[in-house]
Amino acid sequence: MNNRVIKSGLVLLAILLCTAVLWWAYDSFQARYLRPFDNQTTLFDGSQLRLPDDLAGPGPIRVVHFWDPA
Repeated sequence: MNNRVIKSGLVLLAILLCTAVLWWAYDSFQARYLRPFDNQTTLFDGSQLRLPDDLAGPGPIRVVHFWDPA
């Protein structure tokens, strides 16, 4: 019986330790790599942009970026 309690306690301790490490990794990833964006629309003039001749096709280059944080 005593051996069973020790094994259960060690399993519980290992699960809690893994949970804490996973939570720390998730939290540090969010803090380091995910940055909030402003809710302000930014426009720029792309008339100066050109693709290399081997990639260029007919018409102007159009860049549209959509951000949906949900």
